[in-house]
Amino acid sequence: MNDIADATPSWELPSRFDVARQKARHGTRPSGEPASEPAPAPAPAPGGLDPRAAEALYEVCPPGYRNHEVLRRHPALLVRLARHHLLAELAELRQGYSDLRRELKDRVPVHVIPQALETYRREAAEIHRALERVAAIERSLPPPTRPRPGRSRTP
Repeated sequence: MNDIADATPSWELPSRFDVARQKARHGTRPSGEPASEPAPAPAPAPGGLDPRAAEALYEVCPPGYRNHEVLRRHPALLVRLARHHLLAELAELRQGYSDLRRELKDRVPVHVIPQALETYRREAAEIHRALERVAAIERSLPPPTRPRPGRSRTP
């Protein structure tokens, strides 16, 4: 039980956006090795989705989404769930932003409120950027195929 998660409250742990920003800033791959040479392009994932795109989608989803085989087989479903998850996070950020002054006016010093509002704005901007990436991945998917009459819809 020597893990950082055991000693640090969850609200003080870095968000997934902070971790991604840190990796980009220091030029490291997820494995931790320096990114001096471009990583070899991985083989296409099932469903035709580039593994880097799939990883980007999983990064914005709850960790449990990785356990569902159906999301690996059907990238359009993964894109949809990622978009809906981000939209739900954005809705909660907006609600928190609007309620912050009223809920915390007697609990934190007055000078902290603008800092907290700025934090909300920055996180919302990160979510908007993630939504743009999800939309770009969605546009890269092959067009849906319609089943021919008389054929089953299930593969």
